Amino acid sequence: MVILTTIIFSSDFMTNAYFVKKHGGSKIAMLGAGFGLVLGTIFLGPVGILIGPFVIVFVIAILEKKGSNTAFKIGVATLLAFFSSSIVKIILQLFMVLWFFIVV
Repeated sequence: MVILTTIIFSSDFMTNAYFVKKHGGSKIAMLGAGFGLVLGTIFLGPVGILIGPFVIVFVIAILEKKGSNTAFKIGVATLLAFFSSSIVKIILQLFMVLWFFIVV
């Protein structure tokens, strides 16, 4: 259960890094996605989980002179990462609940 819980908590960071890299983002953008996830959540609450990484990654890509279209595409990748990690979390949590009921 500890391993599954660790995977659930780290899934946002792992999927953000994967999708940003896959869509042309740099290592700084990958780190920025994780940083934006934390900052967005602190300052904007649950909505910040979506907005924080998008804005940070978009700004980093613009500063790296990737062009607005590419920067937008990399930013949208963070949204795809959020939805992908949400699916993984739901599946793992259902598995954990079922496991609990089987054991109890």
